Amino acid sequence: MFINPQESLFSINLTALLSDPILLSLDLQRFASPEDEGRTEEPSEAKKRKSREDGDVPQSQELIGIISFLSIFLCIVIFWRHFYTNMSKLIIFYMEGIDTIHFTKNDIQGMSFNTIGILMTLLWPIFFTAVLSTLVASLAQTKFLFSTKKLTPNFSKIFGNALSNLKKMFWSKQAFFNLGKSLAKVTIVFGIAFIFTMNELATIITYIHMDSNAALGSIAGIIVKFVFTAGIVLLFLAISDYVFQYKEYIESLKMTKQEVKEEFKEQEGNPEIKQKIRQLGHQMGNRRMMQAVPTADVVITNPTHYAVAIKYDRAFMNAPMIIAKGTDRVALKIREVAIENNIPIYENKPLARGLYADANIGDEIPYEFYKTVADVLSLVYSKNIPRSRSIPIPTQ
Repeated sequence: MFINPQESLFSINLTALLSDPILLSLDLQRFASPEDEGRTEEPSEAKKRKSREDGDVPQSQELIGIISFLSIFLCIVIFWRHFYTNMSKLIIFYMEGIDTIHFTKNDIQGMSFNTIGILMTLLWPIFFTAVLSTLVASLAQTKFLFSTKKLTPNFSKIFGNALSNLKKMFWSKQAFFNLGKSLAKVTIVFGIAFIFTMNELATIITYIHMDSNAALGSIAGIIVKFVFTAGIVLLFLAISDYVFQYKEYIESLKMTKQEVKEEFKEQEGNPEIKQKIRQLGHQMGNRRMMQAVPTADVVITNPTHYAVAIKYDRAFMNAPMIIAKGTDRVALKIREVAIENNIPIYENKPLARGLYADANIGDEIPYEFYKTVADVLSLVYSKNIPRSRSIPIPTQ
């Protein structure tokens, strides 16, 4: 038996593709949207706000359409006498004037103005209801958003992403959902029509023997019930469409981890820069603190892990004030500056720790340390001690 090599090769490749789940999954991944890959983070409020400013908001045209349809139909039901009266006037106007029409310019103009006037009187409730219901349904979904950006044509999106747009049109969740929605609407309408017809068939047959006005009224009642029943069911379908559109909208705004980082940098500033600024501020604060150490009356130490510089001036201070403090390297630097400027250095571990923990730079010492600090300052003021000598002070 002769085998075509090309046909054999095609058969082998197709068999391999269908039998290999990895190859099959790779092939199906062609339909995935590349811009959606890695978008796992929920959209931030800033991105939602930017999208809204650009006119991108979740909106269901199905919901707008069904609300407008039900509103117009309800208007017709409410104002049916108005429509009946004016339609009768229009028919009578033409029926009575059919023998007198000469198709002259004046006759045509007169008939046109009369017809327009009657039609405007007849249709204004429908026009008003259609416009109002459409505006309400649209603005309720967009939360009263007015944006002209969507009206500006963007040819780069139309032609630049033509292949992507075609793929989304025929092979996407939106396309399959729209197909299912259309099939559901047709099935629902025909199903309800069939049910109504079967239920009312015996009654409709009896209308043949009824008065024409009574028969028309009964048929109109059946039509109204059918339309509103189908409309309410389609309204729930439209609400589900809005829910789907909202989820797709949120999905389209999802961000990658890198986008979240970039947005955070834009809003809060670059963390590295902020850290550098904090470091510079800390260094400047330490520099100013070290400049104040030479004015201290005494430096109390741990001896090496804590250092607190205290100054007291009776002229304008109610109590001694802490003008510098630090731990470890900063504490050693305070000691060095104190030694260079002959500031007395005294060791008192509990006092150094307590002052460091309970008071900030520029604060007066806490009340519970008054007695101990007073003893330290008394030694400084009463004894002629070399300013750089370190002498332990007894604790309470």
